[in-house]
Amino acid sequence: NKKGMEERFFELCKQQASFGMSLFYLYDQSSVETLVAGVDTAGIHILDHARSKELQLINYRTIKEFGATSNYFWMKVVGGAGSLGKGEEVVYLNTIQAWDIYGLVYDYTHNAGELNL
Repeated sequence: NKKGMEERFFELCKQQASFGMSLFYLYDQSSVETLVAGVDTAGIHILDHARSKELQLINYRTIKEFGATSNYFWMKVVGGAGSLGKGEEVVYLNTIQAWDIYGLVYDYTHNAGELNL
């Protein structure tokens, strides 16, 4: 029946690593494959090109500052293994969709109380 098929399809979709995320393609000249950034209520996910495996999750609570330019989205992550001292690291996501990522991250971080993040 139609309802049963819809339910099975939805369950299959929920098994995908990128389910419920806004997806953005990242580019890196040193990498052969393009990576994908997924943004949702949990944080910023870095996924493989096929969007089947999560490589990294950056939780909103660890993002101290963030911004965007026409070529990249940047964030200062607290608790990273970077060399800025106090465990801070600046992470750059090279993409032409930086301002779109910025808008979503801004919305999630500024509405964290309402979203129970």
